[in-house]
Amino acid sequence: IVKGYIDNTLFRNLEWSIISLGIHLERAMQIIRIIISKLEDIERVDKSLLNTAVENYQWSTLLKSCESFDMCRRHYKTSPNRKNCIEFLVLNPFFPKSLLFNLKEVQKHMRILSLHNLADKNTIEFYIGKQTAYFQYLQYEEIEQNTMGFMNETSAKLYKVGERLDAEFFGV
Repeated sequence: IVKGYIDNTLFRNLEWSIISLGIHLERAMQIIRIIISKLEDIERVDKSLLNTAVENYQWSTLLKSCESFDMCRRHYKTSPNRKNCIEFLVLNPFFPKSLLFNLKEVQKHMRILSLHNLADKNTIEFYIGKQTAYFQYLQYEEIEQNTMGFMNETSAKLYKVGERLDAEFFGV
């Protein structure tokens, strides 16, 4: 309701960009936390049950908890599995709940709010741009071997973005 109110009634100005930046950063953080939680659940499952309906159920549950089950099935035209779930929720540039989509939105709103004329390497704009560019060219195979470590590292980077935004915009 609040997001609908914001999207449908506010002027598209600096205040709207600050709110939108926060919404997209929070959504990216939520997606990563949900993925981490489901990866932990799957690690607890008896290894003999993996690669069966139990594992498929776990991946389906992940997608449903992110409200992305139908879109993922439409995109891949197959039952959920580890690869297409992680790839869809992290690397899909067109799905509004994917990490990459939200990072691109954070970057877009950061450009609008830019406090600097040039984004040198010490600015938050540079850091966000660097993270977004990294995810734009990342392939699933690069995170496949250490998915949990990758998700934890990504979570830490997103929290760093949030902390830097707090410091730069709100003096926290």
